[in-house]
Amino acid sequence: MSPILSVIVLFLAVAFGASAHAQAPDCQPDWIPTFGCDPGFGLTGTVHALATYDDGSGSALIAGGEFFIAGGAWATRVARWTGTGWAPLAFGLNGTVYALAVFDEGDGPRLFAGGSFSFASGQPSPGIARWDGTSWSAVGGSVSGGEVNALAVHDDGRGPALYVGGRFTQAGGAPANHIARWDGRTWSAVGGGLGSSGQSVLSLTSHDDGSGPCLVAGGNFTSASGVEVRRIARWNGVAWLPLGSGMDLPVRALASVAAGPSEPAQLYAGGGFSSAGDVVAKGIAVWDGDLWSEVGSGLPNAFPYVQSLRVIERGSGHELAVGGSFANAGGVAGANFLALWNGRTWSGLGDLPSSTGVISAITQAPIAGQLTLVAASDFSSKLWTWNGGDLAPLSTGLQQSTVYAVLPFDDGSGPSIIVGGNVGLFGGAPSDGIARWDGTAWHPLGLGMDFWVMGLASFDDGRGDSLYAAGYFNYADGMLVNGIARWDGTSWHGLDGGLNGSAEDIAVWNDGTRPALYVGGLFSSAGPAAAKNVARWNGTEWSPLGSGVDGIVYCISEFDDGAGSSLVVGGTMDSAGGSPVQNIARWDGTQWSGFGSGLDGTVRALAVFDEGSGPALFAGGVFHGVDGLATTGLAKWDGQTWRNVGGGVQGEVLTLAAFDDGEERSLVVGGSFYFAAPLLTSNIVRWNGVEWFAMGAGMSGAGAEPELSNSVNALAALPATASTPAAIVAGGFFGTSPSGDSYLALWQGCAVVCAGDLDGDGAVGAPDLAIVFAAWGTPAGDLDGDGTTSAQDIAVLLGAWGECP
Repeated sequence: MSPILSVIVLFLAVAFGASAHAQAPDCQPDWIPTFGCDPGFGLTGTVHALATYDDGSGSALIAGGEFFIAGGAWATRVARWTGTGWAPLAFGLNGTVYALAVFDEGDGPRLFAGGSFSFASGQPSPGIARWDGTSWSAVGGSVSGGEVNALAVHDDGRGPALYVGGRFTQAGGAPANHIARWDGRTWSAVGGGLGSSGQSVLSLTSHDDGSGPCLVAGGNFTSASGVEVRRIARWNGVAWLPLGSGMDLPVRALASVAAGPSEPAQLYAGGGFSSAGDVVAKGIAVWDGDLWSEVGSGLPNAFPYVQSLRVIERGSGHELAVGGSFANAGGVAGANFLALWNGRTWSGLGDLPSSTGVISAITQAPIAGQLTLVAASDFSSKLWTWNGGDLAPLSTGLQQSTVYAVLPFDDGSGPSIIVGGNVGLFGGAPSDGIARWDGTAWHPLGLGMDFWVMGLASFDDGRGDSLYAAGYFNYADGMLVNGIARWDGTSWHGLDGGLNGSAEDIAVWNDGTRPALYVGGLFSSAGPAAAKNVARWNGTEWSPLGSGVDGIVYCISEFDDGAGSSLVVGGTMDSAGGSPVQNIARWDGTQWSGFGSGLDGTVRALAVFDEGSGPALFAGGVFHGVDGLATTGLAKWDGQTWRNVGGGVQGEVLTLAAFDDGEERSLVVGGSFYFAAPLLTSNIVRWNGVEWFAMGAGMSGAGAEPELSNSVNALAALPATASTPAAIVAGGFFGTSPSGDSYLALWQGCAVVCAGDLDGDGAVGAPDLAIVFAAWGTPAGDLDGDGTTSAQDIAVLLGAWGECP
């Protein structure tokens, strides 16, 4: 292609978006991160520590704990939230992370992790390791004889240093009794240390109550440099001192909070204790420099437990975030597990589920461009966020979900993607059964459904295109609808009583009289009409399709094999309209018939695809063939007989869709399988009519073994545009798609550019070429060199691009 033609191709693609196409020469279809991951399932173990750290690419949230997987990929015990998903920090650590802190040794801030590990990315680094944004390294010989539980930066007058507390006996090879100081070059003991064998330092903080800076340590220790203390002590740079008579049980969290810039700080301590000094203070207490006292009216439930304290910025001041296991704080509603104390009163952030367990760590981090409180739940391995509104799980994507249906749809508010399934949450907000993606964020559709959505369709019943949803639900927007409902852009409506059973799929088909909506599933009536497992809705009333079929219908499609269009249903059935069939049948508008001898197992998916010799019907499911033909999981009806498709698919096919990715047309096959002969794959694969092609790493995550549980349940090609073709893939995968997305992923093809009728006269000719050059700012050109501008020049242009489908 000449340089000027290349310029015209690009110009037309941007300015006109017309109709014949060519792909970019270096195009490679791929998975594109789009919808976000589900970190509720993405972190597969307890989180003990949270921090923010800037490795040069921007400040980000870091989580440390006991997990091995983050966002579907290996991330051993420590991971970074990228804004859309989780990423590992190299090969991570070989033991639990209990503490994280950022400290500048003189050459820029570094992230330090403390815990019970002995190696960091394969390098010996017992107890503590340093991350520089690229790799892990040991810290001066590290610590030995136990584990690190707490980290804090404190200046005792000699300059800032990192103080390390836990249960260990040495630091850098020198004696250190459960606490040590790292100045960036060498380790040193902190007096005679804290406690005795079997005791630990569990928390550290820097504090100044007006009498000078000190380091405060909390834990289960009972001595400090040989002096008796009760689970809390302070280091003034010279000696360890008690804080009153301490606590009756371990101190697990500490925070220093100044009420104002010129006011002395108060020290807050949290744990499982019931008294501090001589006062009752269950779970949390405050030290004013002389005495311990209760915080407000405290945590009134029987056995409150505080695990985490964090000072957060809020408005023009600071507040103390308190996390642990408690029913409420100060009797305030919405203050279970997590609450705020402003120095005078308690406030709640919203009720957390009873299964939360313990809020084990709290921090403030930039999330979606806003400084946000982030709290970790140790029981559910979930991170919660709060920025002044409602508490929400940390996610940009669907959560606690499996998607069974997906549909591009415009309800008048713009193009969007509708997903249905057992959708529990999206982007942190509740959504029952169904949700809408507008290209940047998730939105509910009313109050949703009380149970799963299995099928979606767009149908014009005379009032304009409406969204229809069908499934296992009984209620939509709190109204009884029985398995099927219509969304008008504002609210859900029932369809004349609905179904007396469940629906699996819906589709629109024109039987020659008018388009209607068809639903299949397991039911015996639709509205007042007797209808066996398949029914027709014309926009005002239900009607049966003859005497129906005698088994469950899982999928519906339209197909014309040259004898006229028919409605095809697949499932588990022995007869249709009283005539014998085997798991697949068709309705021509008047009567039922089969497809040869049918298929010998359940049919779960149907699609029409042209391999080059004309449209053929493809059926997928769990079957092995018919009449001696081996066709595992996938078969093709060519109009007369069933045929094998590329050796079949080893497993269960759940969804099929024809898709042109700009490189070639193919049939995309999704389900729960690991082999499409001879290709090892993971739940999704492409068939081009000749051979199988992988779609990246499939749905088990990069580098992972194929995993059948990460099934692909639904496919949908986005509406054709003049830019880039794309397909939506939906299912039960969480964080294991190659893009890192959960439950919904985007497969993007090659960009296409087009030419066509630019002047709207119904033909492609010389005036269209003149428009191109006039818009470009140059005279119309003679592309074929014959001295004139004519239709032949348009032919040269189109020939450079290729043909439009």
